[in-house]
Amino acid sequence: MQEKWRIWWATSTLKEQRLVFLIVVFMFFSVCYWGAWLPLSTRLDKSEIQLIRTQKTLQWVQKNVSNVLKAGGVIQPEKVAKSSLSEVINRSAKRSGISFSRILNRNDTLEIWITNVEFNNCIDWLTSLKNKYAIRVLNIDINQATMPGYIKINRLVLGY
Repeated sequence: MQEKWRIWWATSTLKEQRLVFLIVVFMFFSVCYWGAWLPLSTRLDKSEIQLIRTQKTLQWVQKNVSNVLKAGGVIQPEKVAKSSLSEVINRSAKRSGISFSRILNRNDTLEIWITNVEFNNCIDWLTSLKNKYAIRVLNIDINQATMPGYIKINRLVLGY
């Protein structure tokens, strides 16, 4: 195969050799552009968009955190048996209009997933759990939902 190319190259005219050289150079730059530069540039643009979204979510949460601090009044919590943790949480969530997509009872904690809930409603509910029943948020993973003012809780761990 290489021998055929050498014979063709030796018998071709200068014009054909220049044309082949230009095609090879064009192919090299094409592979560099579409194979390396364009994917990197696209990935960079997507990362910048994700950063902007994350910053907006952070600003949104920081703006609304004052609601949490305002609602942090000191109220003597009710004495609740630890065995009724899930009962208390279910009852208070129903009163607040919050529905769970999944709930797991683990030792002395509950893990809860909530698909869509209004941010202020969720904060009011968590504050009432803390103030009325001494139930604390041990861990929470929050994402902004598609609708403005709503959040998606991927994992909420509640316990005493």
